[in-house]
Amino acid sequence: MKKAKDKKTKDGKGLLSNCVFLLRFAYGLHRPVFFFKIPRIMLNIASPFIPILFLRLILNEITVGRDMRRLILYVLLLAAASFIKDLFGSMLDYRVKSHTEIAVRKIKNRLGELVTEMPYADAEQPGVRDLIARAEDGTNFTQVFDRISEIVTSFITILGLTALILAVQPVIFLFVALVVVLRLFADKKNRRLWEERRPEIIRTLRKGNYNLNVMQSIEFGKEIRINNLQDWLYDRTDRLTDDYLHLTKRYNRDMQRNNILPTVISVFQEGAVYLILAYKVVFEGMPIGDFYMYMTSVSTFSESVTAIVGSLSSLMETGLFIRDFRYCIEIAGKSKTGGEKPIEGFNEKDFLLELDNVSFKYPNTERFILKNVSLTLKKGESLSIVGANGAGKTTLIKLICRLYEPTEGRILLNGTDIRTYSYGDYADLIGAVFQDFKLFGFSVRENVALGTASDEKRVRDALERIGLAKKVDGLPKGLDTNISKEFDSQGIEFSGGEGQKLAMARALYKNAPVMILDEPTSALDPIAEAEIYQKFHEMTEKHTAVYISHRLSSCRFCDKIAVLDGGEIVQYGSHNDLIKEGGLYSRMWNMQAQYYVG
Repeated sequence: MKKAKDKKTKDGKGLLSNCVFLLRFAYGLHRPVFFFKIPRIMLNIASPFIPILFLRLILNEITVGRDMRRLILYVLLLAAASFIKDLFGSMLDYRVKSHTEIAVRKIKNRLGELVTEMPYADAEQPGVRDLIARAEDGTNFTQVFDRISEIVTSFITILGLTALILAVQPVIFLFVALVVVLRLFADKKNRRLWEERRPEIIRTLRKGNYNLNVMQSIEFGKEIRINNLQDWLYDRTDRLTDDYLHLTKRYNRDMQRNNILPTVISVFQEGAVYLILAYKVVFEGMPIGDFYMYMTSVSTFSESVTAIVGSLSSLMETGLFIRDFRYCIEIAGKSKTGGEKPIEGFNEKDFLLELDNVSFKYPNTERFILKNVSLTLKKGESLSIVGANGAGKTTLIKLICRLYEPTEGRILLNGTDIRTYSYGDYADLIGAVFQDFKLFGFSVRENVALGTASDEKRVRDALERIGLAKKVDGLPKGLDTNISKEFDSQGIEFSGGEGQKLAMARALYKNAPVMILDEPTSALDPIAEAEIYQKFHEMTEKHTAVYISHRLSSCRFCDKIAVLDGGEIVQYGSHNDLIKEGGLYSRMWNMQAQYYVG
């Protein structure tokens, strides 16, 4: 992945290109910030010339002209110009700040959306998680716009001051050019230094932030207190903070070392300019007002050149973050580059889901989690996938759900590779309750309906069928009771078993043609699990269903059973057939039969 990213960067997606990309991206999300920022840039361009021109007139009038009325006029004009500039500037700053906050929030929201659109197999990789953490820094596009604003302002200011400085002493440009060259060289070294150190710094920061979130999250509160983890977590977080500070301190020290020579030369440049102008005052009769104007012009010119160099360097650094943001968009786009073929004929009698010699291994690993798995599932059939922990059951479900793509082999729907279908259409076919299901900190109603306009009758029916209706009706706000107390003191904390039932209720509400239960009842005892599987089977008997459990409570009523061992299907058939056959399934069933047979 890293090589691909580096190649794309070299192939034209340079840092400045990425900055332009983010500005266009931001413009598409929130244009008003640009309408107020551009006048602010124009005001910044005019600002240095106001004191330079008026103070020259005022000083020359004091030392040479001595016309009081003209002097008062110049002072009043300077005051008026400064007042208008400051008033207009403050009004623009307020608008820019307000719209910038909106734009940044929209960009961050878009990044969150992009993460949800990423292929699941990519999004769960540690390297991509680091990438996302770095991209979050890039979403603050104001750094890009501010640096570009400074470059434009400084460049136009330099053009305006060039004629003034050339009229005094062209040799001054030699000093300025020397400082510019040295600073460009130093900034290039600093940029390389940052790109080299950045991955380790960001990774350490992300680990520290995770520890802080664990310490502050109520989700981990019970585990922390019952196991006395306070000091242990604090020490871990403190060590990561020390590591982060050490890394940044070392980076800042090396960066400052690179800046020593340009800083020294800059001091000599300033001294040389003073000497040249002082000579003209003493020996050539230059007026004090002109001395001030030229001295200020040279100083402003030098500051503007330095600002361009610094802003360009900062722009390059910010471009690194934007490159990561842009790459997140590319990863998210992979989920949309699959087929767009609509799914048709799902309800036809010939519906068939086939796994054809499917093998899978995680990226950058050699061990296959699944190897040469083949099975079929017809419309209305039920399949139970069993095996010991680590046999590959959940991985198989993720492949069927199209969260992963097979390393080898194909998954076919009605004879067509599922990757050619629209992902949205395919996802609509599946209602899944995962082993690590999550309840959102939203209302009960929203947790059941999940993003759809909730039909209260259907929500209540799903809760009733799964045995949670009475519990929910007794809550303070009924269906509108918030799950967790994170945002509502009257929120409800469901027990593990109740949470699992609620997750199953949302699958019933979705009413998808294919129902998948991936060990969602692990918090229940074996008898309760067997009962709820049987009940769920009865409620979904017209659906195609897949059940997973290391306990065999779902097997007796399923049409087929696939027994996984070491990533391979070692047995496949009905419950009665596999019992007669003997082997792994028979041994597992006999060990657990005491829980299911009265």
